Amino acid sequence: MQRLWSWLGAIALLPLHWAIVAPAVMAQDSGGVRLQDRNPPQLDNFEYWANLCRLFAEAESFGEAIEACDEAILINQRDPFIWSDRSFVLWNLERFAEAIASADQAIDLQPAFSEAYVWRCTSFSGLDRDEDAVDACEQALLLDSNWRDSDPAEAWYLRGEAMLRMEQLEEAVISYDRALLVTPEDSQFLARKCEALTQLEEPLQAIAACDAALASDQNWRDPTTASLAWRNRATALQQVGSEDQAIAALDQALDNAPKDEIGWTQQGMILEERGEYAAALLAYEQAVVFREDYTLALVNLCAVRNELAEYPAALEACELALDGDATWDAIGPAEAWNELTVTLTNLGRIEESLAAADRAVGFRPSYAQAWNNRGVPLWYLERYEESLASFQRALDLNPRYAEAWLNRGRVLQSLGRSFEALSAFDQAVQFALTNAAVWANRSVALWSLGNFGDALAAAQRATALAPDSFLAWYSQAKAAASVGNVALAVQAYERALELNPDNADTWAEYGVVLQRRGQSDEAQNAFAQALRINPEQSLALENQE
Repeated sequence: MQRLWSWLGAIALLPLHWAIVAPAVMAQDSGGVRLQDRNPPQLDNFEYWANLCRLFAEAESFGEAIEACDEAILINQRDPFIWSDRSFVLWNLERFAEAIASADQAIDLQPAFSEAYVWRCTSFSGLDRDEDAVDACEQALLLDSNWRDSDPAEAWYLRGEAMLRMEQLEEAVISYDRALLVTPEDSQFLARKCEALTQLEEPLQAIAACDAALASDQNWRDPTTASLAWRNRATALQQVGSEDQAIAALDQALDNAPKDEIGWTQQGMILEERGEYAAALLAYEQAVVFREDYTLALVNLCAVRNELAEYPAALEACELALDGDATWDAIGPAEAWNELTVTLTNLGRIEESLAAADRAVGFRPSYAQAWNNRGVPLWYLERYEESLASFQRALDLNPRYAEAWLNRGRVLQSLGRSFEALSAFDQAVQFALTNAAVWANRSVALWSLGNFGDALAAAQRATALAPDSFLAWYSQAKAAASVGNVALAVQAYERALELNPDNADTWAEYGVVLQRRGQSDEAQNAFAQALRINPEQSLALENQE
């Protein structure tokens, strides 16, 4: 019989090899095998109906099979094997409770009946009763009798699947290993062992298991399992830092299953982690093409659109994620609410942003990133102490969280608490040495404290790291002007104005340094530009002729 397989742990059974005498009642048409004659000459023959049940099951005509099984049972209710066959057929029809009852009938008639316990095991799994499934499989193995079309490898495998779903990963690996003692080159068993090992973060063993599955290339019950092996190999390669090889493995997975939304999502996550946001975006969009309500792809699509500053599109993706199929990662719905916080903040919808942040930390109080992002709308709402408390909560959860230190420093600086701000920026630098925003904000704090030389050095570090950062160039310009390096200040202001030509304060300060250099006409033009942007810009008004 052909079994139904799923890499996510739906129950998988081994092929049957039933010796069946095909009765005259069978016929073939475009719809497959069917009952041709409802009044065959062997109507009261138990063996006839029992064989017919198995033949229909072999042909995957399970509706007809259950009719034949029931006809056989009407003739002889004391045969344990027909009850076991009926249990298997009912499992294929996803009538799991009835399948268990049928297996129980078989066991009542034949207590030492391992095959019936296997069907019981697989049906309990269909009902998400994994502990009961484990008990049934273990009973099959303990009895080790009357396996018929099942065998110990199947029971160990099914035990492993249940253990994997219950996240008892070591037990899952033990079960797969026991199954592999019976059938050492079974690709399905090896691929599932690889899956468990990746979850255990044993990447070298996982890679070996996946490689063995792919090299053996036999007994794949589901064609997508080969793709799963490549995907799990990619996960293990990621765990050892081999991202290029991980992407190559995912390419192989997608060659095997080009419509696999999980593979596309995994590829997107690796690319996103590498900062390749445009490529990650394409991968997530491809995932959604094949499964439009796939929450995990949609929430990551929202995140990468936030990184690309595509906020209206990010908003749509986050809302779709929250209405999707609820396939979350370990963070759960908090991730979507957290990304929605970022989106709404950048869209200027601050009250809504705070409400989203509250939902995020409500779902997951230990989510440091959500506490950090919650602090931003509170800052914009001028609820400064609450904002600082939110950033502090993030730092209590993750003391090495550079962005939370940066945001805490920014709020303190905006309150004029420059010493405290500098202390926060110094902490941020420890954990994000190459973050230009940290250096630029540190420069601002140093300048506020009158430490102009160190402010200039910090700003120059920022511009080297991020040549397109307005804040970095603006900070460098102010610090350079304060140490008397007017030429450097002019260059820095000009670069800052290239990046942000609509900033009135920058134009006014630029005018002042031009005056100091004796460029009066250019200075007056700068003041005029500042006043066009903001007619009340005080520095420009004071210096305008």
